[in-house]
Amino acid sequence: MTFCAHVWFNYTCLGVLITVGGVLEKLNVSAMNLLGRRLSIVGSCIGGIRETQEMLDFCAEHKIQADIELIPATPEAVNVAWDRAIAGDVKYRFVIDTKKTLVAPSAEEIAQLQSYLATQAAAAEAEEKKAT
Repeated sequence: MTFCAHVWFNYTCLGVLITVGGVLEKLNVSAMNLLGRRLSIVGSCIGGIRETQEMLDFCAEHKIQADIELIPATPEAVNVAWDRAIAGDVKYRFVIDTKKTLVAPSAEEIAQLQSYLATQAAAAEAEEKKAT
């Protein structure tokens, strides 16, 4: 991944550069570049749900797409992808294609799950009443 902070600095008058996750490249920034144009740099190891949705909306609006390598959701394919990641043989992010390989639950399975969840909720409510 190439970190393009220089592009951000050259074309941004006001704004915030938010890095999510680790960027291994050093960021050479002059304090004067930040202060004079009221720029900020912040970071987080992960983004929250709201931030993730904003990023997805922004990407959709501006037709920004990620370069990915789609792999089947099979143990063999995941193991190969893992081995390649460990070996550094990955050009794009792996995405596991669960849509093609996972089967939607049947109506009976959904009913069983709903029944189980209702039972658990009732038990938790009874436990809470007992505690008060």
